[in-house]
Amino acid sequence: MADQRNLGYVRKMLRVNNIIYIDTCSLMNPAIDKLIKNYKHLFIMYDRKITITHDVYCELGRLLSPDSDECNKAMHAIEILHNNPDLFNIEHEIITEEALEKAFGDYDIHQLIFENRREAHQLLITNDHNLSADVFKYNSFRSVKGESVWVCYINYNGELQPCECVAEKVYAQAINGYLQEQKRKKDSDGKNETGDKNKSEKSVNANQEKHKQKTGWEKAMYGLAGVATGFCIGKFGKAAISALGSFISMV
Repeated sequence: MADQRNLGYVRKMLRVNNIIYIDTCSLMNPAIDKLIKNYKHLFIMYDRKITITHDVYCELGRLLSPDSDECNKAMHAIEILHNNPDLFNIEHEIITEEALEKAFGDYDIHQLIFENRREAHQLLITNDHNLSADVFKYNSFRSVKGESVWVCYINYNGELQPCECVAEKVYAQAINGYLQEQKRKKDSDGKNETGDKNKSEKSVNANQEKHKQKTGWEKAMYGLAGVATGFCIGKFGKAAISALGSFISMV
């Protein structure tokens, strides 16, 4: 059974996405029964069904050939579809021998998702890395804007998890956010450093001005000392001279 965190993730996907697709390989995934057990109640709660495109259904039919290695898996997938009409919506079209032969589920899904981007948020369930990466790139198109496209895969517990391309984007966004934060911090530190430098320069200028004033006072005091020295020597001796020198050093 999926944990609460995973159930929350799936609830969000079902709230956001109006159309949900699944590719042929995922329908034949051994964990498909667990997926139904994990989430069927949520799909019903949010009034969502998984769309089985005409070409995906035809691919399953083509795999029913006795000489197909995937015959048993395809048969099981078809049984699941027909036993869960409240979860799957099969696009019914005339199935011919030519349709079975030419069916290309991935291309069909690509085309439908691209065409529906302007009207609906869409989710694709697939364990095909290349398919998920290609479909997810629709979110980066600038010339043809549309609603978001989500992609997820089925793990061995029948849980829906974000595809690798989604994780890569989240990681890239996290790294980009970190770098921007570091840049902002560096710029802020630079401004503070400039401010400190200005304060330091002002402090130096103030000290220089104070030094000039002090120098003027020292000249006056030395002048006074020169005048007073003769008097002090005569009357108070070396002790008076020492005291006068200490006073000058304090100015």
